[in-house]
Amino acid sequence: MYGTGNRDTEVIGRRLLINELQSNYMQCQENKNGKLQMLNMFIKRIAFLIPSVKNHYQNIENMRSQIVNLRNQNESMKSNYEQQLGKYSYKLLQLNNMFEDNVKHSWSTDSDRKKWVCAKPFTSIEIGTKFVHSCCPNYFKNDFSMGNAYTGTFDEVWNSDNAKKLRYSVTRGNFEYCNETYCNALRDPSKYPEIMFPRGGEGGDILEAKRWEDYLLKTTPTRIHLSCDSSCNLRCSSCRNNVFVKTNEENEKITSMLENFVRPALRNCTMLSSLGNGEFFVSKPLFQFYSTLSKEEFPSLKLNILTNGTLFNQERWGKLSNLKGMVNQIKVSIDAANKETYEKLRRGGRWEILCNNMEFLSSLKVSNEITRIVMSFVVQKENFRQMNDYVMLAKKWNANGVTFRRLKSLRTYSHEEYIDNDVFNKVNPYYNEALHILSDIYKNEKDIMISDNCIKPDTSCE
Repeated sequence: MYGTGNRDTEVIGRRLLINELQSNYMQCQENKNGKLQMLNMFIKRIAFLIPSVKNHYQNIENMRSQIVNLRNQNESMKSNYEQQLGKYSYKLLQLNNMFEDNVKHSWSTDSDRKKWVCAKPFTSIEIGTKFVHSCCPNYFKNDFSMGNAYTGTFDEVWNSDNAKKLRYSVTRGNFEYCNETYCNALRDPSKYPEIMFPRGGEGGDILEAKRWEDYLLKTTPTRIHLSCDSSCNLRCSSCRNNVFVKTNEENEKITSMLENFVRPALRNCTMLSSLGNGEFFVSKPLFQFYSTLSKEEFPSLKLNILTNGTLFNQERWGKLSNLKGMVNQIKVSIDAANKETYEKLRRGGRWEILCNNMEFLSSLKVSNEITRIVMSFVVQKENFRQMNDYVMLAKKWNANGVTFRRLKSLRTYSHEEYIDNDVFNKVNPYYNEALHILSDIYKNEKDIMISDNCIKPDTSCE
């Protein structure tokens, strides 16, 4: 019994093992078939993609070849450009040499002009909204300048190539950069001894330089005029149609220029004037800059301030107490002798406020806080008959002088309107009357200094 049972169990075990092996074999067959199917599909996909891969590879090779060709072409072109640039640079150098050696030495045919030297490029600068000149920008041809006050340092601009060429030009009597149409001193040098002096007279060794490169100055200017901020609270018909104030960003640029360019230039300066193209008391950067000046830092410096007078009151002037003993002249532009004309021409201004401020300014003159008061008057159709009354008003306010300015065309008028308002234009119907009034003032007025650029063919800048 016992032996039989063991054999049955062994048989059953073998059968189970065979079944298990058969099952495993079947699974292996199924897995093998599946893997073969997947492999066949993969091979088919690769076979399908091979042409595309070949095309892409060929395209890549073509692109590589093109890049190599472009690089070679670029190197060739660069070499050609460098050769051309070298040729043009050489030609430019030749032209410059011809200009220096020939043209400049025979520029002026005016033998009298050859006898004179202009001092301005050696002593003065005017700083505009961007560029630096030795005097009014209108006195130069073709936008010529010494340099940019906002991108260069003072030393770079003061001794720039243009500055040295200008000095060379005026000492040779050529004046090729200068615009004779606007510069009265250039037309009649003998009448302007403070600007023009005879060749061979004062001027020192600087006049003996034979090359423009040698006109480098170690001294700094003695006179600086600022026209760097056109901000103004009025919109005078002779100047502009809208009130204009600089943005904060623009003010920051001007402030930076005043500190980094102007302050180093003040080392030997004896006269700083401002503001030629705006209102001094509206310009935040300029007012702030002036509040930092002192007689201790600049013992030789004197100040000329141009203003329309509308904001020149005791409160504002009190904020500039640091300028005590430094202010030489206050120049006020008013353009009228009565309320009606003033408020018509000086749009935005109030006659009563102006008069109060002028009384205050007059008291500063009486107390010797300022040395001089000059009143400016732009002559035009609306006000030319008030020139005599304006002189009387100037005397009342203790002014030292009156200057009559001819009306300029500053794009506020059409051509026809400008001709109609410019009474010192010979075609204007009021020309003779205006000329007679101004001529009589010169003849009869002895108590106050009178100046003008109306009778003279001059359009000086301030």
